[in-house]
Amino acid sequence: MPTDYNVMSANAPGDVQSILDFFTAEATPGIRRLTRDEVERMLGGQGRFCVMRSTVDYGIVATTYLSQERAQNGKREFEIGGGLVARRLYRLGLMKCLGLCLIAAQRIEEQYDRAHAFRVPKIVGKVECSNPSGIRDLLTQVGFKKMGSTRIRPNRRPGMQHMPLDENGRVCVERFEFDDASLAGCLQQVLQYRRSNELRPGIPERVGIEVDNLKADETGDPLQEVLNELLGLTTPAPTKRRSRRRKR
Repeated sequence: MPTDYNVMSANAPGDVQSILDFFTAEATPGIRRLTRDEVERMLGGQGRFCVMRSTVDYGIVATTYLSQERAQNGKREFEIGGGLVARRLYRLGLMKCLGLCLIAAQRIEEQYDRAHAFRVPKIVGKVECSNPSGIRDLLTQVGFKKMGSTRIRPNRRPGMQHMPLDENGRVCVERFEFDDASLAGCLQQVLQYRRSNELRPGIPERVGIEVDNLKADETGDPLQEVLNELLGLTTPAPTKRRSRRRKR
């Protein structure tokens, strides 16, 4: 079935400049600006970057990423961010679809199963406190829980210097964490997108899922397999490789 937009993993050399150009064109005050080095690092394996592209001109219309970081306790975690949608396409549900696909792809990549859930890195989201967008509701819809807020120095990360500062020169940030109890629901929604191509009821625009480990092919269907395990329909095999690393 023809689609209007496709969810894809960004991993080609030309994707770096396309992403930076999109961030420049669609930047909003509450979204941290990315440097070229950061984008290259994520595309090079230290995270995952998903984009939604128009099938008409192949232009990027939405972005989001997971950046691999180290928590204060030294453990690996992923920070979700970069949630941008082209202004002309607000209210189509692009960001919810993209965010669900990003989380599903990463958890499948980590070979998630119920018995070893404690081994997978946390997925966290950080929202600048004065950000008026609906990103908090969106995070909650895809399975995140608010864990509190903190204030950090703007020089701790590139791109934070333009954010609003408090009287002490710090940026107020709310912290969210993905609740893996919501993962089955997340995978079910991605599977529904894949089967129906519908973004939202009553919206004519259609979406396709072109992320490697969210597609079914002759080698298997990682999305359906992990979902079946979470629902208790099958037993996970310890040596079974369910993920397919995205092509570089």
